[in-house]
Amino acid sequence: MGEVRNVSVPYSQPINHGLPAYGQIEVEGEAVSGGDRAIWFEFRGHGGEIPLHINIRLGSLNGRNEICVNAFDRDWGKEQFYRQSVSVGGSVYAKIVVKDKEYEVDINGREFSFRHRLPKDSVQRFEVRGDIRVNRINYTGFGDHLYIPGQGGGYPQPPSYPQPSYPTPNPGYQPPSSYPDPRSSYPPPPAAYPDQIRPYPSDPGYQPPYNPNVGGGPVGSGASIGQPTYPFGPTDSRGYN
Repeated sequence: MGEVRNVSVPYSQPINHGLPAYGQIEVEGEAVSGGDRAIWFEFRGHGGEIPLHINIRLGSLNGRNEICVNAFDRDWGKEQFYRQSVSVGGSVYAKIVVKDKEYEVDINGREFSFRHRLPKDSVQRFEVRGDIRVNRINYTGFGDHLYIPGQGGGYPQPPSYPQPSYPTPNPGYQPPSSYPDPRSSYPPPPAAYPDQIRPYPSDPGYQPPYNPNVGGGPVGSGASIGQPTYPFGPTDSRGYN
């Protein structure tokens, strides 16, 4: 439905009224050398929600080359890990297909699925960041869920309506020179409400945090966002899928 080329990273594409069923996103590019040593593809929702978090680690965490998949809803959930073949200087191909109950993902031929933990209708934008040079992003099946400048789609323009005409005042009519301020009859407005917008989760390097006091479990098991963490111990086993 829409194609974008020579994309600047970080990249953020607004999505109207959620993800469409069977919508598909393809990303093509190259992994580059950078300070992150990782690539992220994410769907972002309301507030700090992250319905889909894909982190391609290029040795950024204890030298591991892996794909970490997760979601954030107040806390990080359980991670899924997969081996990956992306390397610095090599090509990157990512495909995400939206299904009713899950996402189907392909990263350089490594295929896996991730069940929805947040409604797909809550997604508001698609983001790409990290050490990647993006050559092309293609959206299929998005229809009016997507607006790309110069390619149509998105919200239609409202129709134009004829403007009503009004009779001219009687000859010799002079309007009064001033009117009383109608605002003087209203009480003062209430004090401003406190900002209740929840900030984005603290996720340095977008590496899901761990608490060593709860045996390596995710934040949802007892740690708090942003506290010092030690992701993996010397005896950690990934249990790759």
